[in-house]
Amino acid sequence: MERVVVFGCAGSGKSTLSRELATCTGLPLIERDALGVLGPRDYREALGELAHQQLWILDGAPYYEDDLIYGAADTVILLDYPKLLVMWRVLRRTLLIELSRRWLGQLRRS
Repeated sequence: MERVVVFGCAGSGKSTLSRELATCTGLPLIERDALGVLGPRDYREALGELAHQQLWILDGAPYYEDDLIYGAADTVILLDYPKLLVMWRVLRRTLLIELSRRWLGQLRRS
């Protein structure tokens, strides 16, 4: 396991699993969200460069450019959980983020 792709829908646990895998294996983690700020051409170029590297874990939701990366991966992990579970996870995460922002906002004002 040297080139790993972890994908699934929002709330499926991609980031959590990818961080654990990176910690256990020592492989560098590339978060697709970080690449998403690139334009389409630069994004595809970054994926092409990544595909030529020897060691990596890439996480994120699937995109149409993934032909580059799936061909290079030696391990592909699909996180496929029931819809209600992932909806609950997304809702919980959203609420926690919003509550944290409000709490931090109150701290700054006091």
